[in-house]
Amino acid sequence: GEEEPRIMTVSAQSLNVRSQADASGEILITLSEGEEVEVLDEATQEWVKVRCIGQNQEEGYVAARYLTEPEE
Repeated sequence: GEEEPRIMTVSAQSLNVRSQADASGEILITLSEGEEVEVLDEATQEWVKVRCIGQNQEEGYVAARYLTEPEE
């Protein structure tokens, strides 16, 4: 069946979305605190691939520690 999309919220003041799962990856866009993203894949322990729902559906990698489960 279709899995529910896994939505997470940005907990950092700003969060860079990068082209690869690496701090040296090119910055595609920057998210701000409270923005929601859909988690597509856990790339590594530190990085997850996300789709930026509110930013043109842009896909890239962010540091997992700056994402938090949305408040109910």
